[in-house]
Amino acid sequence: MDKKVPYMEMGVGIENIFKFIRVDYTWRLSYKNHPGIQDRGIRIQMKMTF
Repeated sequence: MDKKVPYMEMGVGIENIFKFIRVDYTWRLSYKNHPGIQDRGIRIQMKMTF
């Protein structure tokens, strides 16, 4: 990675599914021209809040 070019990604998500699941869809904005790099992805997070 080049120290002069920041790593950037953007995402949108849905939170509070069944009161403890969050699903995010993210996509990469920089460093997209490297071989074998995925530029989109899904993150699933489980978290309990009261």
